[in-house]
Amino acid sequence: MTTTPRKAYLTDLSDAQWKLIAPHIVLPTGGAPKTTDVREIINAILYQLRTEPEINLAIEEKLRKLLEKTNEKTTQPP
Repeated sequence: MTTTPRKAYLTDLSDAQWKLIAPHIVLPTGGAPKTTDVREIINAILYQLRTEPEINLAIEEKLRKLLEKTNEKTTQPP
């Protein structure tokens, strides 16, 4: 299966890691030919697991600061 070259991410599986887990991945048989690289799916999952918490924390931090500013403005005497 050929894939389009893409930028490698730090979360991508190394060849050694892939050799360890590949035998444990069971693919369905029959049906249409497979066009998706399972290693790329695993890489995408690992990327999401790594980046989503950071994004959520960044958003949460910005919202917290915004709420603090809003609270300061509403609690100050006129």
